Amino acid sequence: MRLGRGAAVGGVERNAMARRSKAGAAGAKPARRRRSGLVHEEALGFQLRVTWEAMRAALQQRLAAHGMRFQHWSYLRVLWAADGISQNDLSERVRRVGANTVSALNGLQRAGLVKRVRSRVDRRTIHVHLTPAGRALENVLVPLAEDVQRAAAKGIPARDLASFRRVLAAIQGNLRAA
Repeated sequence: MRLGRGAAVGGVERNAMARRSKAGAAGAKPARRRRSGLVHEEALGFQLRVTWEAMRAALQQRLAAHGMRFQHWSYLRVLWAADGISQNDLSERVRRVGANTVSALNGLQRAGLVKRVRSRVDRRTIHVHLTPAGRALENVLVPLAEDVQRAAAKGIPARDLASFRRVLAAIQGNLRAA
């Protein structure tokens, strides 16, 4: 793939790189770029994202063997614990916006894993219920997630994992308060 004029290469514009090299060739000192003290690979957010992506990929690989997508797993996991909750509550618990929830539920409904029922009390509210097939998947899919958890924690002492969870909770609290 060719980069066009002004395209970024390693976070530096291509044109800016050319200007610096010409300036250097003419004997002038290139402009000094201010450097941040934050090294990308050491950033907490970056490390959390890389870890999340690795765990998600490991689970997705296992789910795919059963014809399931990770997106659907997130909703089923909540429904196994709270079958019949409203679609809005489900969306909040999965931490997805309404449109994503509708799309995921459409797929789960087409697969025969959930059904949506309008509330008799408030016709605006839709409750999501597992079908017998959706309920049965719990015994198949939960062990896959447990397998990923075990693989991720392999060789890490329990006290370190407990400390890690405390640190994550503290980071989350700090960011909520910020």
